[in-house]
Amino acid sequence: MAKSFERHLAVPSHVSLSVPRTRVEAEEVQAQLRARLDSWVGRFGPMPPRGRVNLRVDSERKWSWFDGYLEQHVTYEGEPNERIPAYLLIPNKGSPPFPAVVAHHQCYVDCDVGKEAVVGKAYLRPDQAFGFELVNRGYVVLAPDSINCGERNVNGVREQGVRDKTKCWSAVMNHLSVGSFYLKHLYDSTRAVDLLESLSFVDHDRIGMIGHSLGAGTTFWTMAYDTRVKAGVVSCHFLGGLSDGGWGHFYKAPRSGIYYHEMLGMMPPRALLATRGERETPLGPEDLQSTEEERSVLRWAFDYGRLFCRLYGVSEERVQVRVFEGGHEFPKDEREHAYHWLDTVLAS
Repeated sequence: MAKSFERHLAVPSHVSLSVPRTRVEAEEVQAQLRARLDSWVGRFGPMPPRGRVNLRVDSERKWSWFDGYLEQHVTYEGEPNERIPAYLLIPNKGSPPFPAVVAHHQCYVDCDVGKEAVVGKAYLRPDQAFGFELVNRGYVVLAPDSINCGERNVNGVREQGVRDKTKCWSAVMNHLSVGSFYLKHLYDSTRAVDLLESLSFVDHDRIGMIGHSLGAGTTFWTMAYDTRVKAGVVSCHFLGGLSDGGWGHFYKAPRSGIYYHEMLGMMPPRALLATRGERETPLGPEDLQSTEEERSVLRWAFDYGRLFCRLYGVSEERVQVRVFEGGHEFPKDEREHAYHWLDTVLAS
C-alpha cells in the first residue's frame, strides 16, 4: 500500500484529487479520469473519424549527416479530405523495426516555419532540431505541420510567409470541424500515431512523442488520451489541463475540467519527462501567481504521477520533471538528457 499523498497548500479545495492506495484503486482512478477526458472530447467533438492514413511520398532525399538518413516529404490523411504535410525521417543507424517518435513543433512565434525547425532547417532555432537529432540516434521521426502552421496554412487566415500571432491560434477556430483548438491538435496527434503504426519498419510497442511549447501541450494531452504512445517528452509546457471552456485549465479557476495532475495520473505505467526553464512565468490571472509557487505545484503534480508508478511497480524515473536555469527554450543539456531517457524507457 502506498504512502498517503497530501494536497499542495497552493492548490485550492475546489480542485479534485483522488488518491489511490493500491494498484486496483489506481486502475479505478485512471478509468474515472479517462471517462472525464472522453466526456471533454465529447463536449467539443465528436472526434472526427479515423480512416486509412493514405500515405503519399511527394519527394525524398538522402542526407549524409552522421550515419545518414532518408528524408521523405509526405502527406497523409487527417480528417476525411484533409491532407497533413510532414517530414518522415528514416535512420540508417540500427535495423528495423525502429523505435519512432512524433515530433511536434512550437507555434505562433514560428507559425510560418512549423516542422522545418524540428528537422534542423531553421537556422535561428537550433534548440528545436530534436527531430534531426533523434533520427541520428536511430529513431524514425514523423514531424507534421500543425493546423495553420508551415505549409498547412489556412488560406484567407494566414498566408505562407506570414508570422503573426493574431492569425495563428484563435483566427483558425471558425475553420475547424471541432469546437476546441486543443481537440484538433489532439485528433491530429492520434493520426500521426496511426501513420507510424501503418509502417512495417516501426516497432509499434516503442512509439514516443516529443514537443516544445504548443508541441509540448499536444504531446501532454496525447499521452493522457492515447495509450499507444509509450513515452512523451514535454519542453516548456504550461501548468494547465483541459477546461470546459475548450482551452487550458488552471488551478485557480473554479470551474470544471481536467487538471494537470489528473492528466499525469492517467499516464503510468507509461512514461513522461517534462523540462522547463526556471524563468518561465505563469500564463495569466487564472494560473498560480508566482514562478516559485508554480514550480512547487509542478513538482507536486509529478509526485502524484509517481504515486501511480509505485502502485504499478515501475520505476518512478518514468515520470520525472526537471527545471533548468533558463527561459522558454530547449537547451542542449536538456535535449541530451531527454534522448537518453527515451532510449531507456522505450527499450523496456
